[in-house]
Amino acid sequence: MTLNNKRSKIKLKDDLKKINGIGCLLEKKLNKFGIYSYIQLASISETELEWLQDNIGAFPKRIVRDKWVEQALELYIQKYGETIML
Repeated sequence: MTLNNKRSKIKLKDDLKKINGIGCLLEKKLNKFGIYSYIQLASISETELEWLQDNIGAFPKRIVRDKWVEQALELYIQKYGETIML
């Protein structure tokens, strides 16, 4: 199953390992679920976030605890120099 958030058609591929808490293995799992970019992770819905936390196989609530969504938004702004409307 892949996540189908509103930005899933964007063809960016960012280095998700720059997000604290994501290493090579978790980046591969995110890619398997269709997440390749900061914008995809930054714009994830609550429902998708819960599904991802249940299926990624990492420590429970790691995504929230490590603030992946917030980090992804910061990295997106740093890399692309623009803000997004979520």
